[in-house]
Amino acid sequence: MSLILQNGISIIALLLLILVFVNGLTSQLQIALFGDVIITTVYFKFLLIISLIAAMLLRGSIGVPRWVSISIFVLLAYLGFDILRLTIYENFGVNYLIFGINSYYFFYLILPLSYGMKNMIPNRSIIRMLYFLAVPLIILGFFQWWLRNPLLPTASANEAFFVGSWQFDQRVRAFSLFNSPFEFGQFLIFIMALSLASFLFTKHSPWTLLVFSLSVIGILMTLTRNVYVGASCTLITILLMGFIKNWKYLIPLPLIYGALSFLLANSSRLFKAQSGISDAQNLNIRLDQWENYLNQLWRGGLDQLIFGSGYIQNDRFSQSQGTLIDNTYLAVVTHIGVVGLIIMLTILFCIWVSTLRKSHDSTNALTIACCAFISSYLAMGVFNIVLTIPGLIAVIFIISSKSVKSPIAVQKYTGE
Repeated sequence: MSLILQNGISIIALLLLILVFVNGLTSQLQIALFGDVIITTVYFKFLLIISLIAAMLLRGSIGVPRWVSISIFVLLAYLGFDILRLTIYENFGVNYLIFGINSYYFFYLILPLSYGMKNMIPNRSIIRMLYFLAVPLIILGFFQWWLRNPLLPTASANEAFFVGSWQFDQRVRAFSLFNSPFEFGQFLIFIMALSLASFLFTKHSPWTLLVFSLSVIGILMTLTRNVYVGASCTLITILLMGFIKNWKYLIPLPLIYGALSFLLANSSRLFKAQSGISDAQNLNIRLDQWENYLNQLWRGGLDQLIFGSGYIQNDRFSQSQGTLIDNTYLAVVTHIGVVGLIIMLTILFCIWVSTLRKSHDSTNALTIACCAFISSYLAMGVFNIVLTIPGLIAVIFIISSKSVKSPIAVQKYTGE
């Protein structure tokens, strides 16, 4: 009876995780049924926490790795300190501060709880669910792009939901049932990695090749250059995982990707402004914005630089309206300072090493896909705020079944 209950709770938690991943699904459904958004994603996150706690209590000992326990405790303690500092000395509202923490760090804070679901749901079931979800989402995105029509509401009446940056150069970026084309693109990058890993490392199924092809087409239809950057990094990582047998040689990959992205961003002024996807004007504007926010941090004093100003990029609050940072590193420093950035980069690096170590030479397509996606976090973080999805992918990695080491699978791929 206890096992049945554990499985039931785990399935509920997985469904909630999918609903948070496809973050515009419930909002679009509510607009269609009620004309407005009544239940926001926050409620699903709250239910996810409850289900993870229930799964953890039912299983008893869950074996959370020490690095997860220590790093998340440090993050939680630091965020608590920052809330006290900003409410007492800067007169920030607690609601605003909690909203910012939820927007940026939610999935990292629940990493220890996620171990309560580890190995509870077969990988095959998770993969099939993602595939069957991805195909109609890609088809919807295709028609949005092809017809140059969003086909769905792009905002709710109460402004609890809106689709960001869905127009580009008089065209419609495919966003499907997501809150932005970039978030749709990140989902597609993960599906692309999952289908390619399945095809290369497990079984050469034409179905997985079809899903891979559809995901690549969907990525192109987002008309979002940072999605192209993330997809390129992810593809390179998967290919290198097949050829390089010692996983430690792959550890610097995110640093290399991140350095190349910084180089690309800072060399944009050398290119002539063009039209369409190759237009460098938007990137030049971002460079000016980044310089402006850096100057604001310097003018704010040493305490703001070290501990942050508390501000986030979100137009739902008056104090953040017009804030457009679009850079993960600058956004975290603005929010919780250099100390907070060091903590977050440490956590992300530990997640990367953990996924790489457990997925290399493995036939587990789900863990390989998680690893490949996370390798792109430093690169995509240069051009957008990329915190939520890598954290969510880390949760998926934790709840997936144990990796099966298989050097034979790699030898087949490399032809040895």
